[in-house]
Order: sequence, then C-alpha cells, then structure tokens
Amino acid sequence: MWSTFELPRSSDGVCNCADFHSLLTITLCCFLVILWLAKEKKGKQVAFKTKQRSIPGPGNYLFGSIANVLALRNMKTALSVLDGWTRKYGPIYRVQFGHKPFIFLNSPEYVQKLLSSTDMNHYGKGFIYEPLRAVWKDGLVVSTGEKWKFRRRLLSKHFFSYKTILSYMQIFNEEADILVQTLGETNTGKGVGIDRLLKIAILNAIARAALGIQVTDIESVEKLEGDIRLTELISRMKEVATKRVMSPWLLFDFIWQFHPLSKVSQFISDLVWKHAKRAIAEDELANGEKNGSLKDDLLGAGVSTEGVLEETATLMSAGYETTEGVLQFLLFFLATHPHHQKLCREEVDSLFQDADDFIHNKGIHYQDLAKLKHLEMCVYETLRHFPIVFCIMRKLKAPLQLEADLELATGTEVAIYISGIHKDPIHFTNPKDFIPERFSPDENQRRHPYAFIPFSAGPRKCIGHKFAIMEMMCLTAKIIRYYNISTTDKLEDIVVLPYITLTLEKPINLVFNKLRPISEP
Repeated sequence: MWSTFELPRSSDGVCNCADFHSLLTITLCCFLVILWLAKEKKGKQVAFKTKQRSIPGPGNYLFGSIANVLALRNMKTALSVLDGWTRKYGPIYRVQFGHKPFIFLNSPEYVQKLLSSTDMNHYGKGFIYEPLRAVWKDGLVVSTGEKWKFRRRLLSKHFFSYKTILSYMQIFNEEADILVQTLGETNTGKGVGIDRLLKIAILNAIARAALGIQVTDIESVEKLEGDIRLTELISRMKEVATKRVMSPWLLFDFIWQFHPLSKVSQFISDLVWKHAKRAIAEDELANGEKNGSLKDDLLGAGVSTEGVLEETATLMSAGYETTEGVLQFLLFFLATHPHHQKLCREEVDSLFQDADDFIHNKGIHYQDLAKLKHLEMCVYETLRHFPIVFCIMRKLKAPLQLEADLELATGTEVAIYISGIHKDPIHFTNPKDFIPERFSPDENQRRHPYAFIPFSAGPRKCIGHKFAIMEMMCLTAKIIRYYNISTTDKLEDIVVLPYITLTLEKPINLVFNKLRPISEP
C-alpha cells in the first residue's frame, strides 16, 4: 500500500526518510569521496577550467562545497539562495556542489551560445536529470544523439505538427467546459484550491490527444497496490528526485541503494510504467483497427514497444504537471490584478457577440486565440515570474566557446537558472511587478530573444510549448467567461518549492463568483 511509502517531511519541507545516524554515515562517505577526488583535481575539475579567464562563485574556500550543499538543502529558501548568487556573481559563475562542479550561465548572450548550438555534443543532459531516468528511462526529455533526433522528428510530425495541434482545440474546449461545470457544482463562494481539477483537465487533454482515452481509463491499478492516482505518483516522483539531487552523495548508486528512498523510487517507477502499459492497452481497445494514435505512429516508424512505453511515460508525467502549475499562478495574478482580468474577459466576451455563436454555443477556435492578445501577454508574464521548469542543465561532450578568452571544457556541467534571467532588471524593468504589457510586440522586438526562455530555446526547446500555451489560454478563457476570480492570498505568503519544477507547497485559495449561467454560451 502507498501508506508504506509515505515521505515524511522535516520542518523545512524536505522529504526526510533517513535518521540522523544514517545521514551522518552517508555524509562521512561523501566527504571521503570528495577528498579522494581532490587528489585528481587536475583531471576532475573540468568545469572550472577556461582558456584564460577565472570564474567567480560561492563557496570558494575550504569545505565551501559542503557549505553550498547546506545552503540549498532547505527547500523553502533554496530559490532565494539561487537568486542571491545570480545577483552577486553576474553573467557566469561556478558552483562546487558536493563532488559535483558546474557552471551557471546567467546572461542571454551566453545562454544563446549554448541553447542555439547545432552541435549535438552540446545537447546532453546534466546530473539533475539522472534520478528521473527511473521513470522516463531514455525518453525524449533525457535521450541524446541520433535516438533523440529521430524521436523528436517523429513526435513533431505525428503529435505536435501544426495540423494536429489544430485538431486538439475541440479537446481543450470540452475539458474546459467540464472544468467550468465542475467549478459551478463545487464552488461555495469561499476560497478553494483547484489544483486537482486543473490536473484532471490537463492530463485528460494529453491522454485524449495522444491515446484517445480518458485518465480514468488508466488511473486504477491492481487492488493490491491501493487506489493510487497518476497525479500523486508524479508528485512523489519529483520529491524523491529532488531529495537525491539536493543530497549529491546520493547520486552515487552504491550509496543510493542503501537509502530507504531508493525503494520508494523503484515503487514509483514500477507503477508509472504499469500506468503506461495500461494506457497502451486501453488505446488498443479504444482504437481497434483504426490508426492515428501515438502508439500506432511510433510503432509504424520502427520504434520498439519499449520505446513507445518510454514516450508514453514521459508524456504522461512531464507533459501535464508544468501546465497545471502555470495555470494556478495565472489565475492568482488575474485575481490580484482585477484590471487585467477585466481586459482579458472583454476579449473573451467579444468572441461570443455574434448571434449565431450564441445560438450554436460556439467553442473557442484556434484563430480566436490570436484575438486574445491581453490574455496571451498575461500568460507570458506569469511564465516570466514563475517559469515552472526553473533550471535546466547540459553536460558538454565538446568544448563550448563563449568568448575569445572563455571556453568551457569537455565534461563541464552547465546550468541555466531561468528564474534569475527572467528577473534581470536590464531586460525587465521593475521585475517584481506584474506587467503583461512588457510582452507587447514592440517590447518583444526590443528584448534579447534569450532573455525570456520559459520553455528553453533552440533545437531542444520544449516540444509541447504550443500545446501548453493553447491549452492554458482555452481553459483560462472559459473560466473567466463564467466566473470572476478573487483571492485573499498574498504573493509574499505563497511558498514555492524547487521540486525539480516550481511546486506550490499548498494550493492557492481562489474564489469563483459566477457571472452568468453556465448553460449560456
């Protein structure tokens, strides 16, 4: 049962399954490993080597690497620590994190050099992704080389092509209508957390688009394992992965296998893959002899059954949770900025002014999204404040030239703290303020193209970014069409935890006051 694998938390919000003595033993092991690695520092500290220029960074003293680990281990303050480093050390800085050295790129110019590179030796993922391989195996997010290139091309053609994306608007509308209806049935006029409702709507849209089935068709597993929702599994997966990354000694497999959370990780991985297999089975039942599902497309292109499961597990676990997080923040910003909510609602209402639209209860079409200009700016401003994938990392298999006197060596782990770049006052005046107009066409033209990268950029840009934006705009448009949103929560009171993605400690309380009958278009 899942209760056997509960993840107790300490007061700082970190999962803490090891007792003090176990932690002390592991720490001593880590320290011994670090001392051993230090003997070969000329070969091991590739991340700190450049052609001529020295790179600053925190913890540049004896035992500084341990201090850096301690500074980031408190989940409630880790983001503030990263913000401080970003402000203090400028466009590039180095961090020794336990036994892991890596470089932070903190300027659009340097970030562009990495992300826009066409050298596939610059596409490898960094160590923060390793704990996620238990679930994703070698799916699109973490795969590299020709395999990544082939799978990316297939998914772009069959699942994320322009023509296919257009066909998903019907699914988005239907899920939005169900969400609006459910809000009407559950809303009590008091603050409610709608994280679960958003997760269901978004995960349903992904499952229907990819496999033609509902989440309820795949969520239940054998009774022996209890009633475990896929959304809960994914949340636990992120917590376990974060625990391992933030305790870098746990990245050693020979240490990790003795940690209690390793059993939890295996348990989660097994269940996610059971969900993926069940999804494939339900897809076969739903589609029969028909073609056109993601499974059929991949198998038809020569991808193995194992490969189909990798991409199904990746889509189900990585594709929905980020969108749900952005939507909570977006609804919060609209609630705390009624002027912007009013402008967005006026745009949405204008789509339904035609008499024929009223009679036929028209849904939102793809071409309608282009008319929701202020809503789109609000979405982008939300992504600037809270880029859900707040940090990405690459491992170089070839040198990367940043400047004439600045070259990162082969083997360097390179991190990009997206939240820090989005808060740079050079590119975003008054970065703490919610100003959607900063994403007007004129402002977009003026700004460096790599100053705003919520979906990464370049050849490895998130393949589902258009899907996510369209879905967010459709769901939000339907909600504000029927409800006025307010909240008593304050931004300064919202706690965001860096569990691989930006994760709310608890759902935001939102109040939905009905504006018109839900039966009215």
